[in-house]
Amino acid sequence: MIPTWLGARPAVECIYVIRSMSVTYHYANLSKQEWFDASAFGGSGDRHGLGLNLTARAFELLLVWADDSIAIVGDTDEKWIEYRENFSDLYVDLIPLINQYDGFAGLAEVAEKNNRLYVQICHLIFTRQAMELESGMRERYGPNFRQRYKDVLPKLLPFEQPKDLRLAASG
Repeated sequence: MIPTWLGARPAVECIYVIRSMSVTYHYANLSKQEWFDASAFGGSGDRHGLGLNLTARAFELLLVWADDSIAIVGDTDEKWIEYRENFSDLYVDLIPLINQYDGFAGLAEVAEKNNRLYVQICHLIFTRQAMELESGMRERYGPNFRQRYKDVLPKLLPFEQPKDLRLAASG
């Protein structure tokens, strides 16, 4: 037991603090049944990261959500499993949107540290779904950007599969 003079608190409070730190948040459109992770484009997905990264910018760019019912949903929300299973994840669709409005620099900065995003961008290029991203990848990472993809992809599989754009998948 830690002496109280060191500022120890009861174990119950410590457990609560640990649990509250593990909640990750997601932006959800309850009207259109769409969502994306608050840490999708870098930063933290906990309450301290909301509104502070490129993901917040992606949320801002979703002008089509303007008249819809929007929520910030934690993964401890009683309906989270339902949202995750039945709502469409917009993560992949937001990549070309961010590039279109803000250019590639922000995506490249996040992809430098985030292998999931790096692999996803490469997948969109290699499957010819978002060729406009290729020039940014070549400029930032050089002509050998494909090699990093080959090196990183096996580390993500089978847990994180690159996904197709929803429009490409449904069209």
